[in-house]
Amino acid sequence: MVRPRLWLLCVLPLSLTTVGSVAASQLTLTWGGSAGATGYSIERQAPGGSFGEIGTTIADIVTYIDATVSSDVAYCYRVRAFNSAGYSDYSNVTCGTPASNSASTFTDDFNRADAGELGNGWTQVAGTLKIKAGQVRNTPEITTHMAVQTGLVGATQSVSVSFATEGNRFGLRFGTIIRYVNSENYYLCYRRTAGVNSLRISKVVNGVEKALKTMHLAPPAKGSFFALGCQANGPMLALTLNGDVKLMTSDPTFTSGGMGFMIGYMTPAHSRQGISHIADDFIATFE
Repeated sequence: MVRPRLWLLCVLPLSLTTVGSVAASQLTLTWGGSAGATGYSIERQAPGGSFGEIGTTIADIVTYIDATVSSDVAYCYRVRAFNSAGYSDYSNVTCGTPASNSASTFTDDFNRADAGELGNGWTQVAGTLKIKAGQVRNTPEITTHMAVQTGLVGATQSVSVSFATEGNRFGLRFGTIIRYVNSENYYLCYRRTAGVNSLRISKVVNGVEKALKTMHLAPPAKGSFFALGCQANGPMLALTLNGDVKLMTSDPTFTSGGMGFMIGYMTPAHSRQGISHIADDFIATFE
C-alpha cells in the first residue's frame, strides 16, 4: 500500500462561540491519496505528549479540518491509510501553529417570540421564513425560502445551520450561503433530501446555478436534526455535515459577501405539496 504524504495546507479561523467571544482557530490538513485505501486515520500529537486518533475520512476525502485547537499552540499530525487488510505505514509528521483569531462571530438561536419575519438583522430575499416556537419555519409554498445577513462580510467565512425535515418531497433542499453578493450571485452548500439525494457545493451566477462538487448521500430521517456548514478561505470552499468535511473544491468567482441559509425546492412543477420544515442555531464567523 502506498504511503500517504501529508502537508499543512492553511490556517482557517472557525468558532462555535457566542458573539464577542474570542474564537478558537483551526488547522486544515491535506495529503496524497493511497491506491486501494478505503479511508484514512488522522492522528494528532498532544503538546509534549503522544499521538492519538482524532478522526477518519473516507477514501475520496484527503483533507481534514481540526477545529479543536488553541491559538498560538503548536500541533503535530500524521496520517495512515486503511482498508480491510489493515493499516499502512504512517505518513511523515507535519506540524503547525494556529494563528491568533481575529474573526468576528455572529450567532442566532431564534429563541424569541413567534413572528412573521426573522428580525435580528435578517433580510428575506426569497419566499417566507418565520419564527415559531423558537425555531425558523418556512411557509408551505413550493418555492425557495432564503434569508441573509448582508453585514457578515468577509473573505474568510464559516457558517453552520441545523436543519430538520418534516417530510421529504421531490427536489427538497436545505442550504447554507456564503459570499452572498446579491440574490443572483453567491455560493451555496446544500443537502438535497428527496429525488437525487446528495450533498452539493454550487455557485449561482446571474441567477444560474452551476454545481462545483457533488456526492450522493442517504436522506435524513424525519424530525432528525443535522448541521450543514459551508466554509470559504481564499478560493477554497468546503461543505461540512455535522462538523465533518464531506466536500471540498476551489473556485475564484466570489471573493467576499454576506452569509445566510435557505429551505426550498429545485423543481416546483414536480412537487405536489409543500411542507413547513425547520432551521435553527445559525452560527457564522468571518474576517
